[in-house]
Amino acid sequence: MLLGFLSIHSRKSSVYPALLKSRMNLGTIVSAIVATKHILQRKTSYSKRQETVTVNKNALSELGELIVSKEKLMNVLANNVDGLSDYPSLQAHVSKKHPNLQAYQKLSKEKKKEFYDALDERLGWMIYEMMLDEKMDFLIERAAFLVGDDISKLHSLSLKEFGPDLVVRYLTMICSAVYSQTEERPSYPWLAEKGRWDPAFWSNADKAFIAWEQGYRSHYKLDNWCKENLGCRAPQSCIKFFKTIGDPGQIPQWLEVYGEEA
Repeated sequence: MLLGFLSIHSRKSSVYPALLKSRMNLGTIVSAIVATKHILQRKTSYSKRQETVTVNKNALSELGELIVSKEKLMNVLANNVDGLSDYPSLQAHVSKKHPNLQAYQKLSKEKKKEFYDALDERLGWMIYEMMLDEKMDFLIERAAFLVGDDISKLHSLSLKEFGPDLVVRYLTMICSAVYSQTEERPSYPWLAEKGRWDPAFWSNADKAFIAWEQGYRSHYKLDNWCKENLGCRAPQSCIKFFKTIGDPGQIPQWLEVYGEEA
């Protein structure tokens, strides 16, 4: 829409000739124009209403200068990376131009190690603070079973000793805590307001997960198991869900809808 506006109104300004002389890829120009428009709109918004940005002759001329100068345009966008969320490829590209990222790249190897250690420490404290109110008995009991009262042995416990299922359960709890503290909800299938999803399957997804763990690993096998035992079909996406997220029965958002107390 903005590109059409430029093509009609910029012939009397310096923008049109500049565009003709530009060697930039048209796709890059279009993406940059639209992204710049969105950033301008977001910066002029207040409350929950956005004002329409009126582009006068001088502003249009300056915008044209940005469009034909790829370096200048990338630098402007790099300082408004958050405004490019609708354009992930462009966002990833221009974010490398951000002054903070460039400053990080100039750090020495030792300083980058210090940076990583500080980040690791901060993330550890964030997780610790989030999990203070969570029930961690299943982890504590497992650790106590393995080491008894020898606390020093905790430092050498392996993932295999702890048990992958318990660790996955713990990580799922962390993910849920992150979403709850940021007041965002993950897009689980059974929470979707749009699209096609089968309540008959997702209300029994915990049972399907158990069957998948017990050997019905392929979609074909799990689908047949669901038809015979649950009276529904297994969606193609459920295998990926089980592999990446785990047991639905351990997810608070699933328990809110389908748990015994729901």
